[in-house]
Amino acid sequence: MPRTTPKKQLTLAGPPRLVSEAGLSRVAKDLAKKVLEKPSAKPATVIALSGELGVGKTTFTKVFLKALGVRESVTSPTFILFRPYPLPPINQLTNQPTNFDLAYHIDCYRLENPKELLKLGLKEMLQNPRHLVVIEWAERVKKFLPKKAIWLKLEHGARKNTRKVAIRGF
Repeated sequence: MPRTTPKKQLTLAGPPRLVSEAGLSRVAKDLAKKVLEKPSAKPATVIALSGELGVGKTTFTKVFLKALGVRESVTSPTFILFRPYPLPPINQLTNQPTNFDLAYHIDCYRLENPKELLKLGLKEMLQNPRHLVVIEWAERVKKFLPKKAIWLKLEHGARKNTRKVAIRGF
């Protein structure tokens, strides 16, 4: 019988590491699985993404939300600021009931004033422990985010098609 090597699961803590574009997708899937295994947080679970334009924040978010079970097409909410996505009661990654009803994808790139998000209901989104909130350009609204947010900093790597990923708060 042929021997298969199990996929190596990435550790989510530790120093920044260099990954390929495919590796960034694996980080997104691994983080989704870890978040699903974790008891729900009070307030909402927040994934805060930072990094320069074109580094892969939206790509990461699409893979992350698909791994959580979002069935519809995940598109960037750059011009409308946020999009809600219903989550299934049983997750495909874990085959277990999920702790989350709704995921929000927020993009703060075009945000002129952080208080704009408050007017759109950010406080309510963040207060519900059954919400999972992914925020691109999160540094722009940092003062409104819970202290227990999971922060991912993405940077372009030295080699083409590589990214440096640093995760803290998990």
